[in-house]
Amino acid sequence: MIDEKYTELVTAYLDGTLDEQQKTRLDEYLEKGLINRDELNRMVQLQHQMQEVTVPEPSSLMQSGFYDQLESFKRETTKQSVPGWMEKWNILKRQLMLPRLAMGLAVLMIGIVIGVLFNTNLRYKKQLNNLSQEVTSMRSMMVVNMLNQPSSFERLKAVNISSTIDHTDDKVIDALLKTLNNDPNVNVRLATIDVLVQHGSNPKARAGLVRSITHQTSPLVQATLADAMVALQDTSSIKELRELLKRKDLNQTVKNKIHTSITKLL
Repeated sequence: MIDEKYTELVTAYLDGTLDEQQKTRLDEYLEKGLINRDELNRMVQLQHQMQEVTVPEPSSLMQSGFYDQLESFKRETTKQSVPGWMEKWNILKRQLMLPRLAMGLAVLMIGIVIGVLFNTNLRYKKQLNNLSQEVTSMRSMMVVNMLNQPSSFERLKAVNISSTIDHTDDKVIDALLKTLNNDPNVNVRLATIDVLVQHGSNPKARAGLVRSITHQTSPLVQATLADAMVALQDTSSIKELRELLKRKDLNQTVKNKIHTSITKLL
């Protein structure tokens, strides 16, 4: 697996958005072995394979072979000009069997075609699933890395990227909760609340939001968390909200918001 700190560079390479400086860095990392060239090539091949997967055409030999066998049966039934009554009976049986044979061969041919298409579809789904997992893993690594950047713009960008991940792992949830409780930028924290509410079905995300209530000092963040608890209908947050009400320096508007939220949760 490619190291997390190179994820942003590798993602740009796969997207074809590398600038000259990034290209130079990538070449240097590849030369030094810091980025595994085989792993990078495998990611590129996966993308190409997804674009090149085609459904194979049934072989023309299947149809010609079927008709050759039919002609062979016909020749056997007509090779004697004056057959006896037993031979007539055998010919009649063969003629009666021909439609069954034709139907059997047709069913066999259809089964083979369906089998080929089914196996191809399974391979396609497997490749798609592998590529999806790779992309999700890369996005997760990128989010965790960017949330630690000194630039608030980069951190906000990381929060937005995390909102596109359907199934976030514990590392991403932990990183988002850490951002919610410690990030100095109010806008970043507000965006983080929105993303964590999206993952409200995740017990760790939900519990982290509740615990964060008494950690916040910004009135805007406090009020947003109160709304979030109502949106999640999390009654366990009532205790934390009441604890927040005990602060003497609490903004009056926030007090009113919290009282309203508690009423809606009861």
